[in-house]
Amino acid sequence: MSLSVLTLARSGEFVLAQKGSFTMGDTSGDGYSEEKPTHEITLTYSFQIGKYEVTFDEYDAFCEATGRSKPGDEGWGRGTRPVINVSWNDAIDYCNWLSEKEKLPKAYDNDGNLLDKDGKVTPDPSKVVGYRLPT
Repeated sequence: MSLSVLTLARSGEFVLAQKGSFTMGDTSGDGYSEEKPTHEITLTYSFQIGKYEVTFDEYDAFCEATGRSKPGDEGWGRGTRPVINVSWNDAIDYCNWLSEKEKLPKAYDNDGNLLDKDGKVTPDPSKVVGYRLPT
């Protein structure tokens, strides 16, 4: 498996995770207990994932465009810091908004099911074209 950086004009930086297998966990012996035991992971399809977390600036733009309340920052500040205090539903709404903004099909229906390029529910994340959560 290899990772490479890709810059998209409107979306920032993405990393391409190519299909293949890798060892996940503590391979050096000095990690935390939750990193053990090591185990093999196989990605059955390639995908792109944001190189960085969604920031307050990015999420606040979504809130302003959709009339939502902005999430609190717990006094840590906003700007380029990773957004906090959003629910899973808030996150999928952000994904759908970003998809529509970039003229991609939505990734989720109103119940949170994944959608393929034709808007049909699919259990297969490799069939999703729009932005989605890395789950």
